[in-house]
Amino acid sequence: MKTFRILHITDFHIDSPELIDENFRLANYKPFIKKMAKAIQAEINDPIDYIITTGDYINKGKIKNFSHCNIVLKFLAKSLKVDVNKLFTCIGNHDFDSILDKTDPKGARKPYHKNFASDFGQVQVLYKEDIFQILFDKSHKVYFLIFDSTFGSNGVNSPSKLSIKEKDRIYLKIEETIPSESVLFILSHYPMDVPKKTIFIVEEKNWTEKHFWKDSFDILHKLNLLRDNSLTIYFFGDGHSPDFWSYSIFQHAFLTGMIGGKHEPYFDDENDKAKKYYNKITQFKLIETDKEGKCFIRTFQFVNDGFEFSTNSGSWQVNTSQPRYLDYPIIKPEKEEPLTIETVNERKFNDQVTEPISTSIENEIIEEIEKSRLYCFGHHKTSETYSSLGWVDIDSLMNNRNIFCRCVEKAKDWIFKEVDHDISEKNSVFIGLDYWGACISAHVSVLTSITNYCIATKSKGRYNIEEEKLERVLKNKRNSWKYIFLFSDVVSTGYSINHVAELIQKKLTTKNIKIISISIISDIEQKRAVNMANFFKISTFCSKLRIPVIENSNLPNNNILPARLDIS
Repeated sequence: MKTFRILHITDFHIDSPELIDENFRLANYKPFIKKMAKAIQAEINDPIDYIITTGDYINKGKIKNFSHCNIVLKFLAKSLKVDVNKLFTCIGNHDFDSILDKTDPKGARKPYHKNFASDFGQVQVLYKEDIFQILFDKSHKVYFLIFDSTFGSNGVNSPSKLSIKEKDRIYLKIEETIPSESVLFILSHYPMDVPKKTIFIVEEKNWTEKHFWKDSFDILHKLNLLRDNSLTIYFFGDGHSPDFWSYSIFQHAFLTGMIGGKHEPYFDDENDKAKKYYNKITQFKLIETDKEGKCFIRTFQFVNDGFEFSTNSGSWQVNTSQPRYLDYPIIKPEKEEPLTIETVNERKFNDQVTEPISTSIENEIIEEIEKSRLYCFGHHKTSETYSSLGWVDIDSLMNNRNIFCRCVEKAKDWIFKEVDHDISEKNSVFIGLDYWGACISAHVSVLTSITNYCIATKSKGRYNIEEEKLERVLKNKRNSWKYIFLFSDVVSTGYSINHVAELIQKKLTTKNIKIISISIISDIEQKRAVNMANFFKISTFCSKLRIPVIENSNLPNNNILPARLDIS
């Protein structure tokens, strides 16, 4: 596999080339870019293969600024000795007329395509439509999948909506056009997956609705399964925050801080209608891949010498890192043991141990699910053996700041009042399971000073990175650990949390460790697949919401009743 050096830059937000607080204003863009080029050249001697940019070239639909941004990008390519056809773009939510978008979405985007994007990335076009295009660069044998994650938003400043039929159509076209063993770079302004920096999601009201292209996640998930041994890199914009994560040794995702934007230090908070300080991060990334697909990342961040932001008096500081990936190929999930008479009988375990943490927060959760219509009914395959007939949009539920904060508060109170009075940071540890389990455990950790770890359990560890493995956590164990708290989102059959509890009991030699489960939702009427005897206490914020689970063998085959979601 060829090695690649890729520059990722995003979110220029050119409001006016004449404004004095624009990084790319007429009198400043050349020195600013030259300083960038020198910082890069101080790090590497090899040429850059590609420049990837991911949207918001102009600010708030000011299409007249495309001409200036065109000049800026061409000067950037020239300064780094990169051909403009090796510079790729994708449209952002600021790059079109949002008013015209309500009646003529193609016309609203015409200035971007005609006056700007057409000057860059001119390689072979394999397929093109409004919402995505597939390109092929013969020189490096690289495929590019470029999304318009805004198309179909109808003038609303949010990601586009895709029906299941549209998602399937898009995925099948991608599968048909791009060989699964090829190198693929994917560009989308709106992130197709949620970044790991929870604080950004908690701070901003309705963060996922505004910034996370949720309807594309199924496509991302299927691509990762299809391309588990092929270099696949996702480049995202919009978040204005630095982050990176990996699904496997070959599959990486990058979110980079904004490169432009005015130097306005405040923003209007929608929640309390007050101006708040804005931590603007001026940044770009240089990504290098080796022949095995591993990534080495240099993050360049602009730091001022003085109190005022000035590109003349500051410098680019470089942080080097490797993404959070496995050091070995993807581990295929172990198959579950086939059902036997014994295991079927074992499902007779009634849940008589789960206790509600708070009736008030339980009522609030159910009211929010009902009011916002967050519950759907259908075939959701959760393992090789079981499927859930009910599904709750946990992202939207927990993005209700009141509910999230109340869950954190109630969890803290319950731990000290109902579990044991001698719990302390010395004898206890929190382990957050997957995304929302990790979010809650991290925040309760801040309030209690109890050490917190986060692990991944979905898909039996198929996409686990080394830091997310339970074994890594247990290596750091203290002999003083007496209480281990497992935080999770939804408990149905109990298989996942019980599996973690069994591993803890197996790996730790310390006797009398008490394992406590705290979940967001757990249907108390649902019969469990396993005996929950490994737990000292089991609790949940919501126990009354019915989420029926059925064995896959009792469902029609997948051709008749395809799964709406498959996380098996």
